[in-house]
Amino acid sequence: MRSAFVLLLILNLLGINLYAQHKLKLKNVNKIVFFTKIGGWGNNNFSKYEVVPEGNTWKCYQTTLIKITIRENINDTSRRLLTNVPENLLAELVALVNKPDTAININFFKADKAEMVKYLDSLKRRPLSSTEKSNMIEAIQSTEIINKAFYSLYHPTFRMGDDRDENGIIITTKKNTRINVMSSVFGFLDYEPWYINGVVSYNPNISRIFEFIAGDKNYAQKSQKRFYLNMDAAIYYELYKKMNW
Repeated sequence: MRSAFVLLLILNLLGINLYAQHKLKLKNVNKIVFFTKIGGWGNNNFSKYEVVPEGNTWKCYQTTLIKITIRENINDTSRRLLTNVPENLLAELVALVNKPDTAININFFKADKAEMVKYLDSLKRRPLSSTEKSNMIEAIQSTEIINKAFYSLYHPTFRMGDDRDENGIIITTKKNTRINVMSSVFGFLDYEPWYINGVVSYNPNISRIFEFIAGDKNYAQKSQKRFYLNMDAAIYYELYKKMNW
């Protein structure tokens, strides 16, 4: 009994959660619902999409689109076919759900040091002085500083307001069981972390699949740019304990 407890403790320390493992198969999925609710006081913007198998093809339908801004007022609850979804993309989602990545891992991201240097001139708060830029370039070469900065993106020292976007993926099987994949955005890494039936996953590929369904074909490029800018800002904070977001 004690040896089993020790084994579970070791697995948890390594970021391996046996209880998080699912045995879902795509052929047993009845439908997958994707939804997003934009945060903010008085903000009712909401969208929902349903992906279902029809014959040998997975089809994506928009079922709800509520978008209220100064320029437009949309309240569309009609069921509208949007696109076919590649089966391999949904198979990838099933694999990510079956085995959540419970440990924070920078290797899921493209942490290219040369690209981070390129984005230094785009920091928002104010331009860097020549000394600051030189120090930043040196700091970007440090694996220790890179890792600290990356960790801080999941656990920001300063939070920009308290308005969270709520994103979700609900997978329903043919036996009417459900797996909920939820995200409440608060950090600086898009939608991570996700929670798969309450178990954390830090894999950004879930966000990539989510955005494909939501129709953002340029998500990967925009996400990578945000990553470099936020990493630079986090490294700046590590050096000077001042924000430059």
